[in-house]
Amino acid sequence: MDEVITRLASSLPPPLVAGAARLLGHAVDELEPEAARRQVHDSLAGMLGVLSGGRPVVMAVEDVHWLDQSSADVLAELIRLPGSTPMGVILTTRAEGLERASTLAAEAKLSAEIAVEPLGPDSVPLVAAAVLGPPVGSGVCEL
Repeated sequence: MDEVITRLASSLPPPLVAGAARLLGHAVDELEPEAARRQVHDSLAGMLGVLSGGRPVVMAVEDVHWLDQSSADVLAELIRLPGSTPMGVILTTRAEGLERASTLAAEAKLSAEIAVEPLGPDSVPLVAAAVLGPPVGSGVCEL
């Protein structure tokens, strides 16, 4: 882990390093919980900007229905980043996460919703064969 922190420190502006270290479980200073949260959020936003180099970014977040509130909060902040980091956001969720995904999509100002129905029993072997290569045993499809 120290190697990761060292590499981050060499590639990020100094104000972002402390938040990145905190995010990885290596806090370099004592902060109140709200200040620590703010530091991590600011560092994530800064890292995204640095790593993108001003180029457009596509951020894909799968299984939004599993996000805890803290993760949803930081994701909402990243989605609202100023135009210096052009960003597209792809969110996937099951029906139980649709409200949260819709709220996050509204933050992005532009959104499209594509509803995908669950695969039927006849489709599962076709998808499995496309991913794994044929032939696919019936046991794989029953998982």
